[in-house]
Amino acid sequence: MIHRPVRVYSLFILVITSACILGPPCPEGQTVRSPVCLRYEPETVVLEGRLVQMTYPGPPNFESVEQGDKPEHGYYLKLKSSICLLGVEGDLYNRSHDSLTLLQLVPRQADYRALLADVGKELIVRGTLFGAQTGHHHTPVLLLLEEIKVQ
Repeated sequence: MIHRPVRVYSLFILVITSACILGPPCPEGQTVRSPVCLRYEPETVVLEGRLVQMTYPGPPNFESVEQGDKPEHGYYLKLKSSICLLGVEGDLYNRSHDSLTLLQLVPRQADYRALLADVGKELIVRGTLFGAQTGHHHTPVLLLLEEIKVQ
């Protein structure tokens, strides 16, 4: 008798997990299209995509370069495949996301200029993900780069 509830519980978890992997609905209203959603820092992730350089409006209003906002140039990864992220309960920044295709990259100071030569190239990158926190963060999720490899 003691083992039966454990088996039923395990089967229930398997069914819920399978439903989440195969299609909606998932717990917390999240739709998962890949087998596993990624997690925020401190976990390290490896992603593939094309390096692009983009410009967004910065201070003072973060609205329009044409109307006087300072241009903010940055590096972004156009992902080869969309990703989803599991939010952190109670965290204002690290929220759940589904089908992300663009990440702002946060390179180490030593790597920032070197990335210019790789714009337009396919990369494999390793790092940690964190949610946007300021007006200088132009995608909902950013990647703090630890390693970059050109494919």
